[in-house]
Amino acid sequence: MNKTSFFKSFLLLLGFALAFVSCKDDDNKGGNNNPTPEPEPYVFSIPKTEDVVMYEANPRVFAETNSLKAIEARLDEIKSLGVNVLWIMPIYTHGVEKYKGSPYCIRNYTAIDPEYGTMDDLKSLVKSAHKKGIAVLMDWVANHTSWDNVWITEHKDWYTQDKDGNIIPPIPAWSDVADLNYNNPEMRQAMIDAMKFWITEADIDGFRCDAADYVEIDFWQDAVSQLRAKKSDILMFAEGNKQDYFSAGFNFKFGWTFHTWLDRIYNLSESYSLVKFLSATGNSLSNLSADKRIIFFTTNHDKSADEKTDVQLFNGNRGAMSAFVITATYAGTPLIYSSQETGQKDKISFFKYYNLNWDANPEITAEYKKIMSIYTASDIFRNKYMTTYSDDKNNTDVLYYVHDNGKQNVLVLVNVRNAESTFTVPTDFQGNSYTNLMGGEDITLESTLAMPAYQYYILQKK
Repeated sequence: MNKTSFFKSFLLLLGFALAFVSCKDDDNKGGNNNPTPEPEPYVFSIPKTEDVVMYEANPRVFAETNSLKAIEARLDEIKSLGVNVLWIMPIYTHGVEKYKGSPYCIRNYTAIDPEYGTMDDLKSLVKSAHKKGIAVLMDWVANHTSWDNVWITEHKDWYTQDKDGNIIPPIPAWSDVADLNYNNPEMRQAMIDAMKFWITEADIDGFRCDAADYVEIDFWQDAVSQLRAKKSDILMFAEGNKQDYFSAGFNFKFGWTFHTWLDRIYNLSESYSLVKFLSATGNSLSNLSADKRIIFFTTNHDKSADEKTDVQLFNGNRGAMSAFVITATYAGTPLIYSSQETGQKDKISFFKYYNLNWDANPEITAEYKKIMSIYTASDIFRNKYMTTYSDDKNNTDVLYYVHDNGKQNVLVLVNVRNAESTFTVPTDFQGNSYTNLMGGEDITLESTLAMPAYQYYILQKK
């Protein structure tokens, strides 16, 4: 081929190339024949009651202002703890008159305090949580309001009054709040309507009901019924011990008694042995079902603010972790309080902002994640699969129980003492080989097993 022919061929090929690029540009600017497909819309389902892992979020450890955005920013970390239900402490407009700092002092039931953010911030948080498979519960304060709540000036008869007509607090110690009168049907319906507001406006998935024991059970029955008429699968959680909560429609009640028993067996109260612990807690669990659950916890906002953190109560991080293993594997519904996953030792008041160091103890955070990854891997730790051993006189320091769902057999061992203890292996377990789900190593049980202070094992039978 001569130079002239080569040059003409080159120009012809170049023209074709430029025309192809021009057509592609036109496609991109106009009607693309192969557009990028739109992402599939997410479908969120509220978790089944027996599958719930709950996280209590105290907004005042997330940020001093705009804490709803700060909680949203940590949703991935919260989810990594196995969490599928987020309980947010009160974010409503709080009172000014007689105000002590408590978020449970409500001035307006249908408004968000600027300290926490805006309605749009809450909607964004709920939407983001739903995309990650996390339901959102709001904390509802039905027993009392602030002294400058609009209801006081417009509806004095909605409040409890003394013989002289003065509105009174629920108890003298709660002087920053005014007691509501549940003999008034108009007030009752106004309260339920305010709860409906958040389901309608923010798409929330239920309520944790504060001080539920102070409010008549028939009110809760009416409230749950009306709320489920708006959103049938909402989750309802009562802060109280009454068995009637389940018949009123609640999914959960708080395990105050369980926490008290944990305290007693860890702190060597001689009158509370492991045998008594197993008997008392077993009686409670026998009354439960897949849709009626007890929330088990090692700490919460009240305990960590007013009494002791889990680290203080259970004698250090090792004790706190072993106690948490019990709450997570003893057939209840586990709760994690925002800050405990950091190994937080000092008490935190929820009446004011606390600058929490989320990275204070990464090894403790990792341990929580590992425990909860074991919990969520199957349904093995539900109530229906557990066998306890309450008549064992040989093991007074080591709590043990077995879960067997037909596919897995898991033995949990927890030394509840701050000293080395020896587990006397029951005959039926001797010679069995297990995999330690925490460390991955294999263990064959002989006649005894030495366990260091607060040592625990979650052992899957091979």
